Amino acid sequence: MIAIIDYGVGNLFSLRSSLKMIGAEVEVTSDPEVIRRADKLLLPGVGAFEDAARKLSESGLRQVILDEVNAGKEILGICLGMQMLFEKSYEYGEHQGLGLLRGSVVPMEGVIPAELKIPHIGWNALHFTRQGRLLKYVKPNECVYFVHSFYATDCEDSLLATAEYGAELTAAVEKGNIMGCQFHPEKSGDVGLRILKAFCEKEGGSMILFPAIDLVDGKAVRLLRGDYANMTVYNDDPLAVARDFENCGATHIHMVDLEGAKDGTTPNLPVVEKIARETKLFVEIGGGIRSMETVEKYLAAGVSRVILGTAAVKDESFLRAAVAAYGDKIAVGADVKDGCIAIRGWLETADVTLEEFMKKMQDIGVSCVICTDISKDGAMRGTNLQLYKELSEKYSMNITASGGVSSMEDVRALRAMNLYGAIIGKAYYTGAIDLREAIGVAE
Repeated sequence: MIAIIDYGVGNLFSLRSSLKMIGAEVEVTSDPEVIRRADKLLLPGVGAFEDAARKLSESGLRQVILDEVNAGKEILGICLGMQMLFEKSYEYGEHQGLGLLRGSVVPMEGVIPAELKIPHIGWNALHFTRQGRLLKYVKPNECVYFVHSFYATDCEDSLLATAEYGAELTAAVEKGNIMGCQFHPEKSGDVGLRILKAFCEKEGGSMILFPAIDLVDGKAVRLLRGDYANMTVYNDDPLAVARDFENCGATHIHMVDLEGAKDGTTPNLPVVEKIARETKLFVEIGGGIRSMETVEKYLAAGVSRVILGTAAVKDESFLRAAVAAYGDKIAVGADVKDGCIAIRGWLETADVTLEEFMKKMQDIGVSCVICTDISKDGAMRGTNLQLYKELSEKYSMNITASGGVSSMEDVRALRAMNLYGAIIGKAYYTGAIDLREAIGVAE
């Protein structure tokens, strides 16, 4: 149950309506016992900081909140509620906040150009410093709705995102179990609902599982560590495999044209199109996509997302054009071999490290990266959990783990990282993972 704390300042009922829209169990309350029983706390707030701080203290709720949050309960502060999480505010004087986060709340006046109106009212884009849990379902530069005249500063250790309004102003924060939005998610449409969904989820929220089909000569195959000489044919009918994925509860499928990966052609396009047209699966495809013509060919065939691999390394102008034209329908494959990026069907290694590559992808605006540790791929010896943990914490892009996901323990561990997705390949075909059970664990 989510307890929306009623202390006399806040858009309580519009917030409750938004939470109910995403299926959350919600109670608006000023009862300390209900707050103690709640799974998570939501602290709204509009108006003046001094008045809100006084009401919180007079109601006796200040200490209840501090006790619960310090004991590990998650809290989300919204607008003035977020400002209350900090040490103090300089809004018409100096006033003590809850002190749950380091930092102060200061006026925008004198910080932003004089020609800009205060308060800052309206839609503005989020600029991520990192993604965190709160923004896991949000893409960089998506817009949310603001109404505020003051903002948090000196909060680098919790800063999640900013918004530009004559200066980069704190928009969202997160540190452990403490989260905050300067904007109003309940007024921010679908983006706001996604943020509320992320907050309401249990730690290690839902992760998308992508069962995989690798294609050679129209057949479903698997390679061992990317070695074309070490190939096993698992099924002559990839559509039948895709339908089994769907019957097991999968909503997404990851496909790679291994022939295309070597020479940049699309010999398995008819198979891909058939799966896209005859199932309800979200289809992503990679392998040999090195021109806008090929991107458009796949999208026209019903594919939901195309994955650029070699082209993302070798042709930056094409990558930028594709991202500009198609946004989140473009993903990038980061195939890692000895710390560097492998290309051309893993037959060559580029002179660029994974860290250099990931930073560039984020700067370009890529929304999703499928990262494969080639040394783990097809080996059935577990995935590289440390790699994916580091990537998920360091970058704001959606990260999909690929390579070596071979047990239910791998699925649970990746889900606990709040990873966007994970690809299951050989483990499905050998029966090492029950796909239906794995999907349940991921969700």
